[in-house]
Amino acid sequence: MDRKALDALVAALESADAFERLDAEKRLRGAVRRDFGFRWDDPGEARARAIARLRAWVEEQAKESREARRAAAQAGALSLASLQGLTPEEAGKKLEALLAKAPSLSALALGRPPCAECGTRPATVEVVEVRGRKPASVLRLCDPCAARRGEIRER
Repeated sequence: MDRKALDALVAALESADAFERLDAEKRLRGAVRRDFGFRWDDPGEARARAIARLRAWVEEQAKESREARRAAAQAGALSLASLQGLTPEEAGKKLEALLAKAPSLSALALGRPPCAECGTRPATVEVVEVRGRKPASVLRLCDPCAARRGEIRER
């Protein structure tokens, strides 16, 4: 959802019209798939606190988006010519250093979520906790974090 549409929904949450607030609340939940504790029929001060949490989240998302765009621009400046003559290890280190500047970019670049522990490298290991016969939780880690935790074992 773009910023203008999100700002319009936030403005509608502050409306004096209860039906407009209800509609905005439903559309917002569908768009961002998060609950900030806003309820259209709550007292004004409770709605204001929820809207403040929502605005803080919107600003955080905008900041992450700016950082990802900046890192993408830097990555665009990286050319194959700048990697020529480097050993595969050196080229890998150079790329890893660049992607570490924006964890969300590295996850997108490699099609993997960021590591749950360090948040800077893409997750390559999944640790699944099983209870009974069903998975109870999944922890996604990068290789170095998984090795530190002892989750990587020889087969």
